[in-house]
Amino acid sequence: MLRYFLLGYVHKKSRPKSLSVSFIVLQLTYFCSAAETESFAKTAQKYGILAQGVSQSVRRLEKELGVSLFDRYANRIVLNERCVLSS
Repeated sequence: MLRYFLLGYVHKKSRPKSLSVSFIVLQLTYFCSAAETESFAKTAQKYGILAQGVSQSVRRLEKELGVSLFDRYANRIVLNERCVLSS
């Protein structure tokens, strides 16, 4: 469900014009991978980039959406209540 919400963001008319759709898709890719691995470092390793790049990309996505998506801890990240759907 969250993926559909975030992918819907790609097509929003209110999306900042300075961001390309391919950049937003990359942000969403990093976000989904980080949510699965609960780690920016593991996501970075998977895509061959620095963990700082993944973290910055997710922070930009959070800023654009106007919400925090993760609870950040010393050695891991966890989706917060805004992202977790109850079953």
